[in-house]
Amino acid sequence: MEDLGLNSFWRKGDGKDVKLSSLPSYKHNDIPGLVLLTLRNFKDFWVLLRMEMGVNRVTVVVSNTGLGYYKEVESYDKYIDLRYILELSMIRRDDSGINIGVAVTISKAIEAVKECNQHGFHTEENMVYKKIADHMEKVASGFIKNSASLGGNLVMAQRNHFPSDIATVLLAVGSLVNIMNGLKSKELTMEEFLRRPKLDSKSILLSVKIPDWNRLMGISLGTRMNLLFETYRAAPQPLGNALPYLNAALMAKVSHSVKLLGAIVVPDDDTSNPAYRSSLAVSFLLEFFSHLFEANVELPDGYMNGYSPLLSPAKQLDHGKIPTLLSSSKQEVELNRQYHPVGDPIAKSGVAIQASGEAVYVDDIPSPTNCLHGAFIYGTKPFARVKGIKLRPESVVDGVSGLISFKDIPGENIGVKNRLGSEPLFADEFTRCAGQYIAFMVADTQKHADSAADHVVVDYDTQNLEPPILSVEEVVRKSSFFEVPPPLKPKQVGDFSKGMAEADHKILSAEVSNSGHSITSTWRHKLPLQFQMKITALWFTVHHNTMPEFAHTTISRCLGIPEHNVRVITRRVGGGFGGKGFKAMPVATACAVAAYKF
Repeated sequence: MEDLGLNSFWRKGDGKDVKLSSLPSYKHNDIPGLVLLTLRNFKDFWVLLRMEMGVNRVTVVVSNTGLGYYKEVESYDKYIDLRYILELSMIRRDDSGINIGVAVTISKAIEAVKECNQHGFHTEENMVYKKIADHMEKVASGFIKNSASLGGNLVMAQRNHFPSDIATVLLAVGSLVNIMNGLKSKELTMEEFLRRPKLDSKSILLSVKIPDWNRLMGISLGTRMNLLFETYRAAPQPLGNALPYLNAALMAKVSHSVKLLGAIVVPDDDTSNPAYRSSLAVSFLLEFFSHLFEANVELPDGYMNGYSPLLSPAKQLDHGKIPTLLSSSKQEVELNRQYHPVGDPIAKSGVAIQASGEAVYVDDIPSPTNCLHGAFIYGTKPFARVKGIKLRPESVVDGVSGLISFKDIPGENIGVKNRLGSEPLFADEFTRCAGQYIAFMVADTQKHADSAADHVVVDYDTQNLEPPILSVEEVVRKSSFFEVPPPLKPKQVGDFSKGMAEADHKILSAEVSNSGHSITSTWRHKLPLQFQMKITALWFTVHHNTMPEFAHTTISRCLGIPEHNVRVITRRVGGGFGGKGFKAMPVATACAVAAYKF
């Protein structure tokens, strides 16, 4: 697991108190209108609920990780925190199964299910518990699993049709839920719970019970009945932190005669890519039953050609050792060992955390104390004189720290440096193109910065200026070309004019058109707005994930300070190309100028 980069905002030699003071602060009581009530027993809860109903808008909470997926559009006057009610955080085990309180975090629930693996009475039971825990570990990131509650995940599935892996797996194994309404509690199957009307604040989900598999399947030591259980997940990031395209869990009791009566998979009307998801479900079902058979064995009449009768229970549940119905292949590549280990195939460093979504990027780093936010103001004229930049007189914008333009740059007006040359950070007296950065609005929150930028008016003047060049044909006609740097300029070979004149076939006219190319990316940069000063030197720290060497030089030149006074932190390099790599530099440079000024 990676750190969040908070230590990058600490200075060398700072004491513990100074370091702690620079960390992001969280004071929930400072949020206007928020009242959080913490209770420790149900009696107080029902008394409080009766007092508040009809007077205030009240809701119950355990965690808030659901806000990452479902934004809270309805505001409440009071929030009742149920985390500290003992009954909701208990984990109990007995011969009938395991009972997990809904306030237990997903991580703790996984640990509890894994422990059942060590206390089970039958191999089948152990394997089912293991598969439940293995599947739950693929859900969300470690940060989320450590704070999200088991009950919260199930309530989202019941209330919002959230594609919950946990609900799917627990549904397949016949889990039960306990719901309390007033002083009465009621036990429902997971299917009944998911199909019932949405839970309201008067109904509380208490616990989830995963039953003992012997009782569930009616298995006894003398019965020739075997248990088959498997879970499946198809997602963009199979290791976690991404919602699945489809999740599935299948459980069956099988004997020496297996019959598949039929399966119809019909996605809801508003489901995206319904055909793909249906095919996934069918493939999961096929793979599920394929584990009943072993390949390359002669069979008696009545069985599938090429596959054997049922396997033993242990082999059925341990699917990792069973060949599937799909054919397999192997590719052997002969490597030259002369230059070992050069040329050997190796996994990329950090590939697991990147593929799973666990990797920490700039946008994951919490904002430091006194952090400001910015928004660019873009030009709307392709070639015009900039006479002034100001807020609309009637605008009232909160939290604005100020506006930065080319006049505030202490060094060179440079925002991009690459092999083709350099580009200015902001338009100076003239705009070069529509969409060019004109200025940078700085405020205490991103919302305030964006709002203020929308209220900025730029005064343009095009008098006595030539009309802008807006097409390739005009470029050629006016010979308005960029100068190609000597290292990139192709070396002339032969006499082009002579060759064309002597050619047997000549192209009299031709036209090549291009509809255009655009790159859409989101760039994030963070700089501490507390910089250190010694005599005339400034030290800056910037988090930047693309082209760090060019960003390093660009920032130092723009601020007019030595390069060794600029520290660029790069978590990982790769994935950027062309304009994506270069166009992130002005964002980092504008943040550096803002840190310098404010």
